[in-house]
Amino acid sequence: MAENDSELLNTVYRELSERLGMNAAMTIYEMFKGQQISFPTRFFDSSMIHQAII
Repeated sequence: MAENDSELLNTVYRELSERLGMNAAMTIYEMFKGQQISFPTRFFDSSMIHQAII
């Protein structure tokens, strides 16, 4: 599939491809296909930040 074939992708993969590139979208697909995932609202782990400060 060519880089410009993103219109053939399912919506979520099309969005990932447009924002991150086709290779990143395919990597995410391979890693998580068939799974339902959710992302924490906080990017950093507060306990790890606390340890770094100490």
